[in-house]
Amino acid sequence: MTYGFANGGEHEISIRLAPAADALEIEVADEARAFNPLELPEADTSSALEERAVGGLGIHLVRRLMDTLEYQRAGGKNTLVLRKNLKTTEE
Repeated sequence: MTYGFANGGEHEISIRLAPAADALEIEVADEARAFNPLELPEADTSSALEERAVGGLGIHLVRRLMDTLEYQRAGGKNTLVLRKNLKTTEE
């Protein structure tokens, strides 16, 4: 998450987990410069590793694992909400 803090140093990033019966919601928020990771193009996973550009695999993984993703910039903060629907089994 070095994209938004050009000055380095320590910065606060908040993570909130909200479990529910049917889903898990994860909210990640920071006060870095505006950056919407959902606007990034899909990562190149077909080329040889040494031919690929650096970066983009984290959001690639998140896109594949989560059911919904939402980004918002408000109050000087980036907020990314990830939601994973949980399967329930009926007996």
